[in-house]
Amino acid sequence: MGKSLHAFLQQLEDQLQHDLVRVKRAVAPAQFEVTALLQHLENMKKFPALLFEKPLNLKGGPSHFPLLSNLFATRQRCALSLGMSPVRTEG
Repeated sequence: MGKSLHAFLQQLEDQLQHDLVRVKRAVAPAQFEVTALLQHLENMKKFPALLFEKPLNLKGGPSHFPLLSNLFATRQRCALSLGMSPVRTEG
C-alpha cells in the first residue's frame, strides 16, 4: 500500500530537510503570488517543494486547504516518493 501525502511530507522533512519550505504567511494564488515565487526560485536554480499553509481562495478569503507545489521537481524527491534512496549512487 502506498504512503499518504502527510507521511511523505514528514519523510521529506526528516531526510531532505532543505527540500521542503513551509510558507506560513497568506498568499493569493489568483494574484500570481505563488507563480511569482516559483519563478523567482527557478531563476536562482532552486527547486524546493513549497507548502503554502495559508493560501487565499478566489474571493480573497482563507482557503480550507493548504497548497503544495513543486513536489516532484528533483530526482531525489521522486526517488524518496518511490521508496528508493534519495542519495544518488553511480553504478
